[in-house]
Amino acid sequence: MADVIVKSKTFFARLGALYQHWMDGGEGWGDKSAFAVFHDSTVDDVGSKAGYVQIWLLGWEFPDTLMVGTRTDLYFLTSSRKAKILEPLLEEQKARSDRKPCEPTLHLLRRSKGSGEDDSVNCRTLLQHVKDSLPEGIDTPLLGDIPQAEMKGKLAAAWTAALDESGVATEDVTLPFAWCMAMKDTSELKLVRTAASISSTVLRKHLVPDMEEVIDKEVPTTHADLAARVDALFADPQKISPKLVKGVVDRCYTPIIQSGGEYDLRPSAESNDKNLHFGGAIICAIGAQYRSYSSNVCRTFFINPSSSHQVAYNLLLGVHATCLEAMKPGKKLGDVMRAAKAHIEKENPALLPNFVRNCGFSLGIGYREGKFVLTEKNNREIRAGMVFNLCIGFNNLVAEEAPDGSKARVFAVMVADTVIVGESKAEVITKNAMDAESVSYILEDKVAKSRPVKSQIIAEQAEKMTKSRLRERDADLAKQRHYFCHPSFVVFELPHLLLFVGAMYFCARS
Repeated sequence: MADVIVKSKTFFARLGALYQHWMDGGEGWGDKSAFAVFHDSTVDDVGSKAGYVQIWLLGWEFPDTLMVGTRTDLYFLTSSRKAKILEPLLEEQKARSDRKPCEPTLHLLRRSKGSGEDDSVNCRTLLQHVKDSLPEGIDTPLLGDIPQAEMKGKLAAAWTAALDESGVATEDVTLPFAWCMAMKDTSELKLVRTAASISSTVLRKHLVPDMEEVIDKEVPTTHADLAARVDALFADPQKISPKLVKGVVDRCYTPIIQSGGEYDLRPSAESNDKNLHFGGAIICAIGAQYRSYSSNVCRTFFINPSSSHQVAYNLLLGVHATCLEAMKPGKKLGDVMRAAKAHIEKENPALLPNFVRNCGFSLGIGYREGKFVLTEKNNREIRAGMVFNLCIGFNNLVAEEAPDGSKARVFAVMVADTVIVGESKAEVITKNAMDAESVSYILEDKVAKSRPVKSQIIAEQAEKMTKSRLRERDADLAKQRHYFCHPSFVVFELPHLLLFVGAMYFCARS
């Protein structure tokens, strides 16, 4: 961690927001008199919420570091090497004159290398601070913590033993931290936009062209193989963009590609080992992270779309627009799902049973925040600065035009976008075309074994470009005709032009 620097301005701003939320009695704090955040390095927990809190506050993960906060103080128990990284924060706090009333005083406790007894003493000291900080009239402390999988490190063992010995009760404090982290500041939104741009680029410039090539050349390719080919880009992000470097770019999940009548619209879906089917609906999803901030995009592509495909997809686009309209500050998370259902009931109620169980979830550090899922029962408020994965779809639909037993008979449609909630409306930041024309491909009928032609869209775009160029050429010719026939040209410029041409002719002859 030699190159690790904590941005003090960001740290104090977010620490102040956290404590202000606590002092204001924000949702989830209840009667908690203190909190503890511990990220154990031995826990193989992808998506550790304690690690997310450290990234949010400090910009980095600090494994085997214990944070204990009371209403007036914040303590860090960590190694001497990590303590050196945190020391400048304490020094700056002492020198600052603009400290907010709710900002806690920072303290550093250093671990002695290899001394389990030292860890125990430090943990007991921290819990004594928790007890000593109780407000008047409260005799028993309630410590908020962030539950993790079983922890096996030395510091974890010392902390668990000290807690058991102290008799201090603990209660989950994930929700208030989730609230504070859900409303992104300007610097966070910039990172989210970059992550969204990466997702969009990988889908548009890599996954879709690869898919088109497989279809065009009729190469048997499994969904998993195609996904792995795209997934490899994240190991060498400069192939995505020359501006990107290793270490700051990752994927939220292995790309998801589905076709051939078998679809799973859950976030946990995976690309299976069956071949990409050159007919019906193909669902492609990409989730990218930039400096730990997540984004997501998903599009459905159609090969020779039928009227059943068109009806379902047009309805989905209408639901998408309706959801965006409902994603405004002051609305409830449940309003998004209610608006989606109302639109479906109005336009095509027969498809309501096929609609997904929720309309997505909050994004940020980590891929999915379970406290802010867009379900009908979730009545938490939507606030400016929140970021969502708006993800909607219909599954187990039937294309009546396809024969029984055909892989194209059962299909699904799905779209997802990364959405930022602004002061007055929602903004889609994954810039991938989703109109029906842009996601549809027309292949030739395969009598014998005819090769599929390129996307009809590509052909139409080429035709439009040709017509455009012809129009530009005709317009230029019209301008020229207008100029040479204009009276001012005939009266003033034509005689001079004729003299010039005559002189040139005379010179050539002589």
